[in-house]
Amino acid sequence: MQVTLIKSITSHNYSSEFFQDKILINNYNYKAIFGEKAKGITESKKNRIVQISFEGGKNKIYRQVVGGSNLGINKNEAYITPQSVNELDNPNKSNVIIIMAGNKYLYELLFLWFHPLLTVRLVFKVGVILGLISIILGSISIV
Repeated sequence: MQVTLIKSITSHNYSSEFFQDKILINNYNYKAIFGEKAKGITESKKNRIVQISFEGGKNKIYRQVVGGSNLGINKNEAYITPQSVNELDNPNKSNVIIIMAGNKYLYELLFLWFHPLLTVRLVFKVGVILGLISIILGSISIV
């Protein structure tokens, strides 16, 4: 799905860090991507991960989707933070991004592996590496 990237959203009570790992889209677009109605911005049970890229761009980022209709995001618009925009290469200098839904578990893994916040990324990677080491050591000790 292609949507237009907007630079700002209406006033809100959330810190800027709250939006670091999220993409805000209109609830109508959420339904078009996932086939179900979006929950509010504070409910994360139904929030899913999508792949975001610019048309013709090589870099891709993974962000959690939340409904942003209550923050002034219109149909076929989306908002990601300026830091997220900087992670993407934009060869055509357009403001149209491509949002792709994919395998829920794979995108969740990639979202955490490439998370925009260092603390989340570091804890996840250390946990995966230590988990693999424990499996290897456990299988060696059995033999």
